[in-house]
Amino acid sequence: MPTYRNDSDKRLVVSGQTLEPSQTIATNVYYSIEGLTKISEEPFYDPVIASERLTITASNNVNIAIPSDVESFSIDIFVKSGDVDLTINNSENQLMLTAGMRYSEKCLSRIIDVINVLAESDAEVIYNILRI
Repeated sequence: MPTYRNDSDKRLVVSGQTLEPSQTIATNVYYSIEGLTKISEEPFYDPVIASERLTITASNNVNIAIPSDVESFSIDIFVKSGDVDLTINNSENQLMLTAGMRYSEKCLSRIIDVINVLAESDAEVIYNILRI
């Protein structure tokens, strides 16, 4: 979201960081602190980490990797058609989903590294990974 500049003659604390006079900071929070001037609307907030529509033929798989710099996120996987098996972090346990079913998870810490989607039949799968 916005970028701010310290236009005061004293240090300000913004987002837990000390900001010297004339120093700028990009943040994803809007502030109304005396002496702090918004100088740009950028960087714009973009919660989308990944979003894709997958077409997977029977017996094939696709790995959905969570980027290593992401800590808190939500993931939503929707099976539009076909049958798939999901495994999380390459575990042996599988979650079976058929057409019209969805898997959603909110991860407040990095507990998922990769989700493997194995098509039991030709499948169309839509997934979204968002910052939270």
